[in-house]
Amino acid sequence: SALFEVRGPLGSRLPRRSETHRFTFLHELGCSRLHQELRPSRLQNTLTGTLRFHQSLRSRFLDDARDVIVYLPPDYNSELDRRYPVLYLQDGQNLFDAATAFAGNEWGLDELAEDLISTHQMEPIIIVGIYNAGNKRMAEYTPVRDRRGRGGGAKQYAKLILQDLKPFIDGEYRTLPDKHNT
Repeated sequence: SALFEVRGPLGSRLPRRSETHRFTFLHELGCSRLHQELRPSRLQNTLTGTLRFHQSLRSRFLDDARDVIVYLPPDYNSELDRRYPVLYLQDGQNLFDAATAFAGNEWGLDELAEDLISTHQMEPIIIVGIYNAGNKRMAEYTPVRDRRGRGGGAKQYAKLILQDLKPFIDGEYRTLPDKHNT
């Protein structure tokens, strides 16, 4: 998988939403046509902090490869003996960046995490954003099929997270892998 680490000039951490220090981080999502049509053109990236992008991760349980973006806490590269709890979230393309978010509406989780961690309102945490499968999104997120036969893929999606993605993240990053920290 491709791995990109988001950093500013000379490896410095990116400032929070500074207009003069934005980092260009472009990649294709492969999301649904609707997403592409609604996405505002030429949005600048709004990434804050240290993020790593894993492109096209394969699963044994779902046909489509999945992109994953990982937010690392501010002290991750300096506290080399420390391990961190992990929060896994769906719709990863929406979490951190207006340039990849549906209709350009990012959730601002990177800025929120940086703020809460720096003000000691939250312990440092790793956040894993799992990109959705575009037009297959609802089929993967719903546990039962509707009258038209759509949906019902949640068990397979859960297996992707538990048996493919979590072991990958635990192997790549310094996590606290027990159930109380996941």
